[in-house]
Amino acid sequence: MREVTEVAVGVLIDKEGRFLMASRPQGKPYAGWWEFPGGKLEAGEAVTEALSREYAEELGVKVKKATPWFVFEREYPHAYVRLHFCRIVDWEGQPQPREGQTFQWFETLKQAQTEKLLPMCSLVIERLMLSDRVALVKTPLSPTVETDFEKSGAKAILASSFTPEKEALAKRLGVPLIVCRQWFEQPEDVTAVDLQEWLVGALQPMADAETILKAASQRLPLYVAACETEEQNERLMQLGAQGVYVAI
Repeated sequence: MREVTEVAVGVLIDKEGRFLMASRPQGKPYAGWWEFPGGKLEAGEAVTEALSREYAEELGVKVKKATPWFVFEREYPHAYVRLHFCRIVDWEGQPQPREGQTFQWFETLKQAQTEKLLPMCSLVIERLMLSDRVALVKTPLSPTVETDFEKSGAKAILASSFTPEKEALAKRLGVPLIVCRQWFEQPEDVTAVDLQEWLVGALQPMADAETILKAASQRLPLYVAACETEEQNERLMQLGAQGVYVAI
């Protein structure tokens, strides 16, 4: 097996919901292709430490807070890399191209695809576009479902299966409909299924959420039943949850 190169990658999102990407400078593999900024870990360096150093060196940005998101491995002709993706949730400074690269803020995958994207970037953006707070809607629909959705603060509908009624509800509310492909109730369920990349999963309220997140969140986006406090929800996000859901 080839030697693994550990790489820290930061996904920086501004207050308008735009995400930052940069082109690779001349002299590096895939020069001119677009990626999320980051770089190799140095000996003894933690992922967040490497991320802070790389953002300061490449873009002049001080990373104040970054949370682990997911890990993905990929083989390129020049290297076998393990990519540690983090969400940068707090930073200082305005990005400046310090290594001859070009950078740009994007709002959607379609907009970013006007550029040459490195392999993996499209999948990362798809995952990035998923909402962090969703409403779990079951059938038959409640007579008050639209009002309940507005009160929930959710940004999308999560469904255990696709139905025309749920699709119509999402259109009326003007929000995305996310169909969940896998439900987990106990930690052992994680090892009992063949997890596929980028399928959305969810955890039942009685699940040992932290155990399952540690085992599975690196391999697919997972929504977790919302906790009683926002502090607890934040803890789940820090462990790698894509977001939380509330049942309506």
